[in-house]
Amino acid sequence: MTDILTSPFRGRQLVSKVMIYILDEDLESFLVFSQPAYPDAGIQVPAGTIEENEAPECAAPRELAEETGLFFDSRLTCFAVSSYDMASFKNEAHLRYWFVGVNDGTFDSDGWTHVEERGGNLSDLTCSFNWRLIDDGRRLIAGHGHLVEAARHYVRSEITSHE
Repeated sequence: MTDILTSPFRGRQLVSKVMIYILDEDLESFLVFSQPAYPDAGIQVPAGTIEENEAPECAAPRELAEETGLFFDSRLTCFAVSSYDMASFKNEAHLRYWFVGVNDGTFDSDGWTHVEERGGNLSDLTCSFNWRLIDDGRRLIAGHGHLVEAARHYVRSEITSHE
């Protein structure tokens, strides 16, 4: 029997990731960041690797806090799962769990800079955070913006279903 998820990525390491969209209160913009020391890393959304034996629902708030330096007390909801071939960047394929949350005031609307302390042999990473219009989402690196419209649609449908 062929594993339909991994067969297109034969020979690449499959890595499970969480990808996190934080939308502004008006659902017009979403949180992104860049790494000034690494401009080739492009514009990204908070994301990270799911640790061994860690549930995606636990990895998402952990990664969001590590990358932004802030603890988000509001709900993050997994709204999609996808795969992404990273062959253009490295010998990996990602199984991506997509989460969305709406800014509750935790994240500054004017942006900020955070230094992520990575420990071990890795150097600390400076990240500059700001907001990007959802209509510009497709311009992010490595598929980071591919599902931002779907995230907004999901949040709107959740709001409508609770009214």
